Amino acid sequence: MWRLIKDILPTRAKLKNKGISLDLLCPLCHLEEESASHLFLQCDLMKFTLFASHLGFHVPLNTDLHYWILKWLTCQDALGSQLFCTLLWKFWTAINNVVFNGIQLEPVRIAEEAMSFVQEYNAANPIKRGRISSSLPNILPAAPRPLFSIFVDVGCCVLGPTTWGLVIKNQDCNCVFSACKRDERYCSRTSHGGGVGN
Repeated sequence: MWRLIKDILPTRAKLKNKGISLDLLCPLCHLEEESASHLFLQCDLMKFTLFASHLGFHVPLNTDLHYWILKWLTCQDALGSQLFCTLLWKFWTAINNVVFNGIQLEPVRIAEEAMSFVQEYNAANPIKRGRISSSLPNILPAAPRPLFSIFVDVGCCVLGPTTWGLVIKNQDCNCVFSACKRDERYCSRTSHGGGVGN
């Protein structure tokens, strides 16, 4: 994480600047030069990974990578911030597995591994809190938890084909089903996805 923030992650673009001759294309999508901004903001596989995660969100359009990371690091959702950082780390590890070990990158698996890591870490390192008691009664009953949460998204890839995604999670936020499909329906370069989350 610190290498990403200091902009010294050894991407192909950075290695080129150091005089190392190699293929500059992203090893995941093979569409653009591999830079930190491309990998963590624009690469479709990163977008799929973030969408498949328990955060279930889209990468913001036209944002600076460092601003986006800072926003997550300073947000009030400590668990969300922890999961976000773990997702970035697991994604970078998966990229290295693609490059050095020929292992295919699976967005849903990365998202599940990140959540599992966060849960295991938090279970082993409980937060010590003082006991807080409230004299106010709980007036509203707790809302029932839905049996499943469904996340659906559609968007256009860089070269135009339409990509569809569906993720279903149970009450424990474990992924019970996920699917992606790439249709050869082409849309304009200015189109972008519109997701629905529940």
